[in-house]
Amino acid sequence: MIEPNKNKAKRIGIVCSHGGHLEDVLTIFDAFNDSEVFLVSYNIPTLKNFQFSGISKFYYLRYFGDSIVEIFLSLLLSCFSYIKIFLKERPQIIFSTGSEIVFPAFFIGKFLFSSKLIFLEQFTRVDEPSLTAKSVYYVSDLFLVQHESLLSKFGKKAKYVGSIL
Repeated sequence: MIEPNKNKAKRIGIVCSHGGHLEDVLTIFDAFNDSEVFLVSYNIPTLKNFQFSGISKFYYLRYFGDSIVEIFLSLLLSCFSYIKIFLKERPQIIFSTGSEIVFPAFFIGKFLFSSKLIFLEQFTRVDEPSLTAKSVYYVSDLFLVQHESLLSKFGKKAKYVGSIL
């Protein structure tokens, strides 16, 4: 009988928007050691030549802008991109610190690819949860907050981890 390789690297997809969300991921990147990691973010000019040791592949989604219509269009079109990316990468885990870019990734990852979903609420969220956190809480397998005051805003699934950033 062949035994599964318990030391096999996990395939992790990190999905986050640019700016502070990406910066937070990079701050805790050591948590992904011994894993194969790919990143999905927006195709903004500042990320054009972005590289980071430990990230094997970079995927960029089209960013249309910040109006409600532009965000909706970005999210709708990204669904097709996520299916294509996840078919190729087969992530076991999808991790995110937010923003709206995570909505389709979490739902597609969970329901079409059976990926485990981990969400870390931003450190800057002390009193009120983000819309992203409220939206992905129910599909997340592991939901982490950095301020104990946020536990009462969510259900029993939320776990307080303290400041990790």
